[in-house]
Amino acid sequence: MVDIAPSFPAAKSELTLLMAVSAELSDASRELLSGLFPEATLLEAENGFAALQQFCVASPTLVLMTTQLPLQDGFVSCQRMRQQVTTAHQEMLHRHSLHLPRLAPLIVLLHPAPDAAVIAAAAAAGATDLLAFPQEQQLLGYRLKQQLAQWQTQRQQQLHYQRLEISEQVANMGHWHWNRVTDEFYLSPSLRKLLHIAANYPCERLESLIDLFERDDRDVLYDAFKQLIFSDKPISMSVALQQGREKPRYLLQSAIAVRDSSGDISDIHGTLQDISAMRELEGRIDLLANFDAHTGMANRYLFSKWLGEMVKCHRNEGQRLAVVHISIQRMTVFNEIFGRSAGDQLVKEWAQRLTHGLQRCASQRSGRIGGIRFALALSYISSPDAVVRLLQGLRTQLEAPYQLQEHQIDNMGARFGVAFFPEDGQDVESLMNCAELASRNLCHKSGDSICCYSPQMNTYTLEHYQFEKRLKLALEHEEMVLFYQPKVRASDGVIVEYEALIRWFDPQHGLIPPGQFIPVAEESGLIIALGEWVIWNACEQLAKLRLEPGDDSKVPRISINLSSYQFNQKNLIEIVQQALQLNGVNPQLLDLELTESAVMEDVERSVSVLNNLKGLGVTLSIDDFGTGYSSLSYLKRFPIDTLKVDRSFVMDISTNEQDRCIAHAIITLAKSLDLQTVAEGVENREQLAILQGMGCDLIQGYLFGKPLPAAEAFKQLR
Repeated sequence: MVDIAPSFPAAKSELTLLMAVSAELSDASRELLSGLFPEATLLEAENGFAALQQFCVASPTLVLMTTQLPLQDGFVSCQRMRQQVTTAHQEMLHRHSLHLPRLAPLIVLLHPAPDAAVIAAAAAAGATDLLAFPQEQQLLGYRLKQQLAQWQTQRQQQLHYQRLEISEQVANMGHWHWNRVTDEFYLSPSLRKLLHIAANYPCERLESLIDLFERDDRDVLYDAFKQLIFSDKPISMSVALQQGREKPRYLLQSAIAVRDSSGDISDIHGTLQDISAMRELEGRIDLLANFDAHTGMANRYLFSKWLGEMVKCHRNEGQRLAVVHISIQRMTVFNEIFGRSAGDQLVKEWAQRLTHGLQRCASQRSGRIGGIRFALALSYISSPDAVVRLLQGLRTQLEAPYQLQEHQIDNMGARFGVAFFPEDGQDVESLMNCAELASRNLCHKSGDSICCYSPQMNTYTLEHYQFEKRLKLALEHEEMVLFYQPKVRASDGVIVEYEALIRWFDPQHGLIPPGQFIPVAEESGLIIALGEWVIWNACEQLAKLRLEPGDDSKVPRISINLSSYQFNQKNLIEIVQQALQLNGVNPQLLDLELTESAVMEDVERSVSVLNNLKGLGVTLSIDDFGTGYSSLSYLKRFPIDTLKVDRSFVMDISTNEQDRCIAHAIITLAKSLDLQTVAEGVENREQLAILQGMGCDLIQGYLFGKPLPAAEAFKQLR
């Protein structure tokens, strides 16, 4: 088996001895040390200077040195060795190093016949021991082994405490100990460092430690220590250091009591661990758990908690409470057109406006409860009318134009559903459900944006949800079909063009007209998929109408309607281009109809998009001209080919002078701009005659044909 574990260099653990003796004692000393410590590394020095140099380099554990050495005697050498150890230790403390401090080495001096003066000099120099050698050679061997064993025991203790200190610093903690018998109080170096207490600062009582914390925590700590002493209850609690720092520091105080053999508490041991980072992380987690990260508003969980507290309070006081569900209209389509990043930016600004609009409303709570859904809780309301008035003012702020990069967005509506406590619901869930039902009830109410809940909405909302679900499945199951209505030349009635109109053939309910499902498609965002489906199927139909490859002489043009959602779609150009190319369709056979209001939303962008579409070779028409903005100054900038006279001006053209004048003005304007005109909604010969007299180019209406499936509509071409 191959060992793939990393290898690290082993620490030096062998025993190092330094021998500095006179020449006549060298053989005997070498023999003694080799016999006692056969695995030790033995270094030798001939004089005092050499011994000190070897000591500084090798840091030996044991030094055996005679007092009578050349150049520098053993007393001076011993004293300087001790000084070198002290200096190195001070440097280590100055660097706050975590390396194991150097344990004082054993320095044994040898003297032929030591007297009192020699013994005093050896002690003053810092010698570990002084022996006569070679007279006491046997005793020397015994003493050396004993001293080395004690040294190694001290070394193990030192390692233990040093490892404890390192572990405490890694854990950002320290320990303390109180002996209740002697009243001795001890703080570990790690704890002093943690609490920024200088080594010489007195902290000799437990009260001195407790006084470092905030006043409220001190009182709790005193009570906890009383319980520890009298009931043996361990302590584990968070405490805060006194302020005066950039940010608060929190520590976890833990303590236990130790009893002696008689059962009395003799000692109390405690630890303090810095948990500031953990508290900060808990704060961030709490923020993420309770607040929406994108808008900073309360999320659904926190808002529901607030609402629950408000319901309880209002129930006790017998007061009314209003819950409002707010949704952003057309957001799904906006994301499809401008992308999720722009959508996030819009939602953020929306939330800022909502928060700002509620600043003067003291008794309220608000939150973001979903992607484009927000909620309000309004306390102590005087009447439903007061809530409606408040929401009307809020709606004005929310629906004001938004500026996102180079685009001005001015059609982002707000929808408000309102439910009241206690009449509409008795708890959080029912109130929020009723408010949401009221909001959904607005989707088919043109012009309304504020709705109060009523019990009848439950059935309607379920039906609306099921209808939206059916529409989505209809797209997947290819239940959509295109009907075609002919456009004929006004002069001779020859079919030259067809308009493709989408229909939904439901297997259970039959043919569903667009007036029923288009609003739902716009509301749900399915209008984008529907529009793309129409483009592709119209191009496929053009390809089928070609009699021979490359022969487009008898193929009529097909026009399709582009909704404002599609026109604002980022990849519209690519979709049209691919549909044309993959079906092998001549672009001149495809006409794209756009409403006047759609192209006027953002004129500069509209000019760019229309030019790009025109570059593909398709023709462009303005549908329902005269019913929208009618900004004639911009009309000349749009690269369009056709103006359509809306059916509202054609319906009473034979009896209404104003309609007749408007239709005539549109046709005259088109001719002056070299544009083709189409009149829609023509149902009788009288209307036809008037339009022919005005010089209208194409006629569309029931007089020449209703919208029919492709198989029936195109029979007229044969």
